[in-house]
Amino acid sequence: MIEIEVKFPIGEDAAWLETALVEQGFSGPEAAFERSFVYDRIEGERLAETGVLLRLRESCPSDRPEGPHTVRLTVKTPVEAPGCEGLKARRELEALLGCGAEDARAMLEALGFRVAFSYDRVRRSYRKEGVRVCLDSLEFGSFVEIEASRPEEVRSTAVGLGLDPSSGISESYMQLARAAEGRRV
Repeated sequence: MIEIEVKFPIGEDAAWLETALVEQGFSGPEAAFERSFVYDRIEGERLAETGVLLRLRESCPSDRPEGPHTVRLTVKTPVEAPGCEGLKARRELEALLGCGAEDARAMLEALGFRVAFSYDRVRRSYRKEGVRVCLDSLEFGSFVEIEASRPEEVRSTAVGLGLDPSSGISESYMQLARAAEGRRV
């Protein structure tokens, strides 16, 4: 699947955005706590140098942290996508794993991967006709992320929410966290 996305920094109070999403017919929210681990090779060519992302994510409902956890393994690779200027386009392959996060981490480490970065977030997801809008709260900021399979869907959703598509950011959360760390030093 090709995933096209853009992020916008938002303040801590996203009530205005949630109101706009409901008014525009988005369903949701689905709220989850997510812990993500980005992996890279211990030896040889680094995945980050090739533009490939290998991520293990454990998630559970944010209102029931003791509830059932899901574990997903995701690989994202660069892709040429016409019309995606200012947006991030990636091929995404994802598998729901039948084991726990600890076992999955052990397998990745046995294969020569190590955790290069990790982050936690609370995500509130809204959906409408192939578009997903996520309100993400992380240690280093709050963001709205708009995802779809076509660039025009991403841009028109942004405009409909009162956001300027040209002011969106395409950096990953790893890049944003590292930039925020640099500002705190």
